Amino acid sequence: MNFNTIFQYLAKLEQNNNRTFFHETHSEYEAAKADFLALTESMKFTVAENCEPLADQLLTTQAKDMIYRIPRDARIYKGAPPYNPAMRAYIAPNRKGLWPLGYFVLIQPGDRSIIAVGAFTSERTQLDYMREYISSRGYQLEELLLKNGLELQGDKLKKVPRGYDEDFIFADFVKHKNWQVSSSIKDKELTDEKSFLKILYNEVKRMEPFRAFMDEGLRNMGGQNQW
Repeated sequence: MNFNTIFQYLAKLEQNNNRTFFHETHSEYEAAKADFLALTESMKFTVAENCEPLADQLLTTQAKDMIYRIPRDARIYKGAPPYNPAMRAYIAPNRKGLWPLGYFVLIQPGDRSIIAVGAFTSERTQLDYMREYISSRGYQLEELLLKNGLELQGDKLKKVPRGYDEDFIFADFVKHKNWQVSSSIKDKELTDEKSFLKILYNEVKRMEPFRAFMDEGLRNMGGQNQW
């Protein structure tokens, strides 16, 4: 696979984000997509090395089922350009499900590529459950974040939610509406597949304790969340 093929196409699409350009350069899109599909196939094996609970499921899931479509859903992104100028994959047994948790990979020129993993909820009862799960295990979460050099990210409230004291030791954790960690990748680091897979291997190894922690909470809740 060739990152230059992907980057060059995505950069042009961002500058010409319209249906006419997309159809006129469809062969370039297909070439970039084919390279990303090949990369995703390799990513399955790399993630599986450090994510033993999902390894068997990952290896039997087709790479094409892990990739997101490039056209935006006009019903959700009203008024936005019709295409998302990025290649995205969710390395998990079920791309549309939030459990079991997998790794999100985004490739986009301009130093915007990332590797991430996180827990999201779609209903208030689910959010309340995850806050309780996290607050009762705050020391464990704090320790694994520090030990692995991870920074907790995600949308959060300005104030502590109802039911928690302002001076609660893990107030910052429960302010979150979703919980995620990520790592940015600069364009210059994406020289070839081998170099990227080495980055992915190291990041998954670093993030896996966080993924496992959040995954347990979702599993105990029933794993019914959806993207």
